[in-house]
Amino acid sequence: MNTINKKVLNVLIVVFMIFATFEIFSILTNDSDEKFMQELMLHQKIDESQIESIRMNKVVLKKSTYKHIDVELKDDQKQKIINIFNSVTQESVNSMNTINSNISSGIVIRLQNRSEVRIQYDKKDIYVTRGEVMYTVEDNNLKEIFDNELKNNNT
Repeated sequence: MNTINKKVLNVLIVVFMIFATFEIFSILTNDSDEKFMQELMLHQKIDESQIESIRMNKVVLKKSTYKHIDVELKDDQKQKIINIFNSVTQESVNSMNTINSNISSGIVIRLQNRSEVRIQYDKKDIYVTRGEVMYTVEDNNLKEIFDNELKNNNT
């Protein structure tokens, strides 16, 4: 009985050493640190090949009632929005917990994996939400897109 316990203990030690060696090798050869850090960043670029649709709407006052109006975006406008969004720097991103409820305009980018990125504007700040992640973006080019569309009263 005593020799069986020794054999089991030796086998467990060997299995542990193999596992530990594998883990150490994985850590030393892991080149995904950059990818891991990118996943931790609030703002992430959008892979254009994963975009299913891009929609924009705005809130307008019609006969003393606020209405949501869909904005028809041309392909070049959609491309411009994606290019600007993807060029946002981490320095212009700020974490936040809530979004202002007075949103004037918004863009929804729906992705093929059924997730979406929402870019919302309250005539002052730009809010981005993707899943449970929320943050503000300071970008004059995005503000210009929203401001120009809000000035355009064609519905």
